[in-house]
Amino acid sequence: MRFRVLGAVQASDDDAGVAIPGERVRTLLAALLLRPDQVVADEQLLYDVWGEELPSNPRAAMQAAISRLRRSLTNVELRNELGGYRLILTGHELDLTRFRDGVAEAVAADPERRVELLSEALRWHAGDVLRGASTGTLAERFGRGLRDEWLDARERRAEARLLIGRVDEALAELTEVTADSPLREQAWLLLLKGLHQAGRTAEALAAYDRVRQVLAEELGTDPSPELRELHQVLLAGDRPGAWTARTRLPLPVTGFIGRDDELTKALDLLANDNGLPVLVLSGLGGVGKSALAVRIGHAAKHLFPDGQWLVRVRDRAVDDVLAELLGFCGVGSDAIPSDPHARVEMFREALTGRRVLLILDDAPSVDHVHGVLPNAAGSAVIVTSRRSLRELAVTVGASGTVLEPLSARESKAFLRRAVGGAPGVDGEATDELAGLCAGLPLALRIAAAGARTLPAGRLAAYAGQLRADRLDRLSRAVGDHGVRESFTLSYDALPSELRRLFGLLGMHPGDEFGIGVAAALLGADAGTTAAGLDQLAEASLLIRTDVDRYRFHDLVRDYAAGLDVDGREQAARRMLDWYLYSGLAAMEALYAGDAAQYLDPIGPDVEPDRPRGERDAYDWFDTEWDSLVAAVRWAGTHGHGDRSWQLVGVTWPYVGHRRRWQDHRSLFSFAAGLAHQQERADCEAWVLGRLGYAQVYAKDLPGARASFVQMRRLSRTAGDRHGEASALRGEALVSHVKNCEAEALGLYLTALELEDVPIGRAHTLNNLGDCQFRLGALDDARATVAEAVRIYRNEGSRQGGALAGGTLAEICLAQGDLEGAEQHVVASLAVFRELRSVVLEAEATSILALIHEAAQDQELARRTAGHAANLLRDAGANTFVARIAHLAE
Repeated sequence: MRFRVLGAVQASDDDAGVAIPGERVRTLLAALLLRPDQVVADEQLLYDVWGEELPSNPRAAMQAAISRLRRSLTNVELRNELGGYRLILTGHELDLTRFRDGVAEAVAADPERRVELLSEALRWHAGDVLRGASTGTLAERFGRGLRDEWLDARERRAEARLLIGRVDEALAELTEVTADSPLREQAWLLLLKGLHQAGRTAEALAAYDRVRQVLAEELGTDPSPELRELHQVLLAGDRPGAWTARTRLPLPVTGFIGRDDELTKALDLLANDNGLPVLVLSGLGGVGKSALAVRIGHAAKHLFPDGQWLVRVRDRAVDDVLAELLGFCGVGSDAIPSDPHARVEMFREALTGRRVLLILDDAPSVDHVHGVLPNAAGSAVIVTSRRSLRELAVTVGASGTVLEPLSARESKAFLRRAVGGAPGVDGEATDELAGLCAGLPLALRIAAAGARTLPAGRLAAYAGQLRADRLDRLSRAVGDHGVRESFTLSYDALPSELRRLFGLLGMHPGDEFGIGVAAALLGADAGTTAAGLDQLAEASLLIRTDVDRYRFHDLVRDYAAGLDVDGREQAARRMLDWYLYSGLAAMEALYAGDAAQYLDPIGPDVEPDRPRGERDAYDWFDTEWDSLVAAVRWAGTHGHGDRSWQLVGVTWPYVGHRRRWQDHRSLFSFAAGLAHQQERADCEAWVLGRLGYAQVYAKDLPGARASFVQMRRLSRTAGDRHGEASALRGEALVSHVKNCEAEALGLYLTALELEDVPIGRAHTLNNLGDCQFRLGALDDARATVAEAVRIYRNEGSRQGGALAGGTLAEICLAQGDLEGAEQHVVASLAVFRELRSVVLEAEATSILALIHEAAQDQELARRTAGHAANLLRDAGANTFVARIAHLAE
């Protein structure tokens, strides 16, 4: 169907009109069409259609009007959603949408094409809107805005006609607009420019007198500064054409891809800001700032008929830049003043009344921008910089865009296009090349240039060479324009203390890092380090991912890692110590364990994070987990094997909390091998215990039993009763999983005799009680687990107490004590929810579902079981408690 609101409100189907019954229903249709595909609230529609004179039963009246409209629009869906109505226009035509789309497309077009697009758009808009929909307040609220859009489009078309020399057509349209809407100063300004351009100065002066009189009488104001400036030009008798428009832009980069959103936003800013728009394009060296600025400059030529100029700013004095700009203005070198202030004033005066786009390329500081800014409306400035130049937002209201690397899709498209005609092209190898370039346009162009010169069938080999040393390969044979050289420009501009911080950060093995570990690397306090990180981000050498988190671009990480910085070994040790002792503090907040006895004392030059409480500890592990895993691998392969296995050890409570055993089994195996190299039986046993549990939950029972047996042997050799008891608990767990409960019971009892650490006794008692429960000794089981809960509470282990509480709940359920069962499991659930342990919460929720089932509340039992299933699904767990599967179906 086709709909119209720009004129008479109408609907048609296959060119046949559709009858809309009554003016209120037409107003209702218009109210929905003016918000296409949006939900319009009932209250808003009532106000639109009836205004202040609401019917006695508004809801009934609205429903009646909706029903009448639906009967008319049989081929269009009118939905009742979220307390309102939405007209689905997908697949249908609305004149307002066609008009607005045409105007939006015209903004970025060259002047000749812009005239065509605006003329086509204006065929949809006659200026007289919403006829036949005058009830309520709709026409009053929307009519003026729609008419202003019509006048704006006519002014844009007239301006474009002036630019391409179709002066008579422009003057005819502007004369109509100013006569119809005499308060539109932009139309008067264009009319005066057109008359001046046609040599009709006397008429232009007369037109100025008319607009001055209208504004004084109607608004009590003077004409705008732009009108007054043009009036002075008219009085001075300056002939148009004295200024020679110059395009001083490089050719657009061949094969430019992506940046569509950035280009659109820039053109919108330049087209619609009537002041002095300033746009800062910042980002990493080689990310394509200059290429985008040049592309914007060429696309915006029609907006700046007096010139588009690009000047390089880096390594130049402001006075030299001004001299070049004055030359663009037509000032001879002998007429350029030597006084810096006089140069600025001459430049600004030359641009008054002009529309010039000025691109300041690679500006190193705010001072290089302030010194060459015009001071009159009409022109615009684009600044490219490796720094964000945030001060410009405050001083001149600049808009800022940080350019990110290209997406993987854009990178692949660029390379496939660039090497598509090369012999022996391999699509898979091309995609690998794109990945190795990490979205950096400079790297992509260099890689493409290298690929185009290859013999047939050698693209995969080239990708292999790049993989081996991509930074070097992307910097060879390109003079001073390689990736390394681009980064070096930014690095060399840093003060010495920031260069050292940047180089040390290159040692960090993870993708992301915070202030704490950066301070450890630097050997400085957090405040000093935070300031340094902020300056590196300002210089586009780091990417800020959160308030206090940062990461490198992949190629910048390669560059930083290759720098020769003093004190690397000491910094590496401090970094690993920070992770180790921060992890230990988090571990001890979760689990009153024995890790500290296997670690060296903390050094005085490391200040670890110290999580406060269990939830804070889990948050710390969530944030640092990927970096911790990377640090384990890095330490094990860079001569810090002791720190590697120790780091794995302190992650144990978190790994148990997340229950991702299959993912972490290889990590524990890696650590066990390193611990064996230390020739300390107690340390190796400690890590083997963690490996054994990972193997159990990964369903590798033979491997788990072997790990626990070896742990028990090593612990006995070291005289470690607690370690031996822990190993026996592990062996008992293997027996339990194999349904050998009697065997497990004997192992737990032996472990209890050996255990001399309170928290270890609590673990053993809880497991022993669970085993007794499964063997049917319910009273013994309840007493045993109750003792475990008491010890957990004394030791401050809330999670341990909650786990044992779940066991108690199951025992009470089996005894028929539903009240006691519910009391225990609800208390455990509160702890698991606070700790955000989704898997443990799901297991406890499963027990609660069984309690509801035993209480014969089937509906509540089903809902609770379904909630448990959803929790497990959200956590990515691949198991579900079989006992409640029948409830969750």
